[in-house]
Amino acid sequence: MNVFFLAVLAAALAGPLDNTTVTTAWLEQNLTNQEVLIVEVGPTALADKPHIPGSRFIPYDSLVVRSGWPPDELPPLEVLKNALGKSGVGDEGMIVLYSRDPLHATRAWFTLDYLGHGKRTAILDGGLTKWANERRPMTPTRFARAARTFTPHLQADRRVTSLDVRTGLQGGVIVIDARPVPEFEGTKRGKSVARPGHIAGARSLPWTANLTIRGDMKPVDELRTAYAALGVTPESQVIVYCRTGVEASMPYFVLRSLGYNVRLYDGSYTEWSRDDAAPIALGSR
Repeated sequence: MNVFFLAVLAAALAGPLDNTTVTTAWLEQNLTNQEVLIVEVGPTALADKPHIPGSRFIPYDSLVVRSGWPPDELPPLEVLKNALGKSGVGDEGMIVLYSRDPLHATRAWFTLDYLGHGKRTAILDGGLTKWANERRPMTPTRFARAARTFTPHLQADRRVTSLDVRTGLQGGVIVIDARPVPEFEGTKRGKSVARPGHIAGARSLPWTANLTIRGDMKPVDELRTAYAALGVTPESQVIVYCRTGVEASMPYFVLRSLGYNVRLYDGSYTEWSRDDAAPIALGSR
C-alpha cells in the first residue's frame, strides 16, 4: 500500500478538516479502491438497513461499555481489538468511518486514535444523511464480513481521569464542556447526573457548534475562531468532556484534526457529579 499516495489523494479531495474528513464525492470515486476501508458505525438494529456499497459494519455497542460505571467507557483493549478485527478493520489501508448519528462516527474515531490508528482514519463529512440526500449509491446487500487482524498501538494519554482534570485546571489546562447549554448551566439535569451544573472552571461549547445546520463540518476558519474564543491556541493543552464521553468525541475529533493538543475525560460529568469532593459550578461560568 502506498500510504503517502493515499494521504495526498485524500488531501486533494478531503472535507474541511484536511486528512480527517472526506467528501461524499471523494468516497464515491473510491468505492472500489482496495486501499480504502469503508466502515459504518451504528446500533446493531440498523445492521440490515441499506448502506454504502462495500462497507463493513461495527456495532456501536462494541466500542463502549453499556453495563459498567461510568456508562459509555472504553472497553478493555482486548475487547476492542477483537471487535474491530471481527468487523473487518485490519492494519492496512485508509479507514473511512460514517454513521447515521455523527457522534457514533466521532466516538469511533476517538477509539481508533486511542488505539494508535487515528492518522489513517477519516470521517465521511455529512455522514450517511448527506450521502443519501445526494442520491449516491446505496445497497441492501449484506455488509462485507471478512475478519482481519487488528493490532492496537495504545495511546493511553488520549484519555484522562478526574484526577488529571483537577490537576490540569490548576496548571492552566483549558477544559471544554460539550453538552447542551442548559446542562452546562445546570438548568437541566442530564441522565445519571447527581449534581446539575458543570466542572468548576470549564468553558462551554456544545458539540453541535462544530456542525452546520445541514450536519456537515463548519469551515476550518469558523472552527478555529470558535475555539479561539474559549482561549484555545495551538500551544494550549485542552481536555474535553460531556455527560458520558460521547458528545465530547466531537470536539476531540475537531481539535485533534486542527492539530491541537486535546485529551478526552471518558468518565465525564456523570462521574464528576457523583464525587462530592469534585468542585462544580452553576450558570454560564
